[in-house]
Amino acid sequence: MDVKLFIKMIDGVRHELELVYLQGWGEPLLHSNIIDMIKYVKGRLSVSVGLTTNGVFLNDVMVERLLRSGLDVIAISFAGASKGVHDSIRVNCGFDVVLRNVKYLIGLRKVLGSNIRVIASYLMMKQNVAELPSFVRLCNGLGIDEVVINNLTYIPSRALYDCKVFSCYGESVDKGVRYYVDEARRVAKELGQRVFIYSVECGELANCPEEPTKTVFINFNGDVSPCVYTNIPIHGDEIPRFFVNRQLSVNKVVFGNVGVESLYEIWGKEAYKRFREVFRRRVELSNDLTGMFLLSDEMLMRDVSLSECCKTCYRIHNV
Repeated sequence: MDVKLFIKMIDGVRHELELVYLQGWGEPLLHSNIIDMIKYVKGRLSVSVGLTTNGVFLNDVMVERLLRSGLDVIAISFAGASKGVHDSIRVNCGFDVVLRNVKYLIGLRKVLGSNIRVIASYLMMKQNVAELPSFVRLCNGLGIDEVVINNLTYIPSRALYDCKVFSCYGESVDKGVRYYVDEARRVAKELGQRVFIYSVECGELANCPEEPTKTVFINFNGDVSPCVYTNIPIHGDEIPRFFVNRQLSVNKVVFGNVGVESLYEIWGKEAYKRFREVFRRRVELSNDLTGMFLLSDEMLMRDVSLSECCKTCYRIHNV
């Protein structure tokens, strides 16, 4: 994102935000002004600031700059608990380098007395699900504050679909997957390690975990969308998806641009209000305390039908 656009966007924001997360599926530490951007937000707004990184660029200088910038949350991405598995999935994001950088981050955090929250983000796939329990142990030994174990939720092709571990409709959860997930939870409880594991079984939710009634995604060019899944940062106006054994494409959902209008003008547009109202209605009408969406009345369903972009997004399907 152009720094001038970023400053204009932040200057137009009121003080009611809770979190500014400087990441949208790119590598934020590649931005030459990332430290200045963090400091600008912290100096302008009373909010938490966070980002997710692949960990490769967390060298000693960058770590100290981040810790002194006021950054509140940092998540580091992993795809294995061992070098062989991680490196086979996250190419050019060497496990040894990332591990060394995380150790330095946590060590310097203690020296500087920083309150930054360090999260380890693990992407579950068939290639690495067996390492879940070992990963929990690894993170506990490192001093990681929280482990978040994610699914492969954006799937653009059949090849990646075959790598997922969660079960789609009409499928049963693989016994091996269930075992490793349960074992990871057991290890976490034994060690007192905070761990959050996403479901490995599809089931339509009343509300999306991306919380479109409360959050916005602003792309690098200033386009405003409900979440990153409705505006994947790829060229063109369509998003390719592989959903429940079929290839398809959906139109991106964009309600405006902060380079042209203020965020509040965009948030207040009727089209955007209608989009959010669907989720509010679904929550009101949901008749299951678990949050699953179980309405069967066709008339009601018409009032709470999702946009085409959301219908085939795995996030609304509980994974």
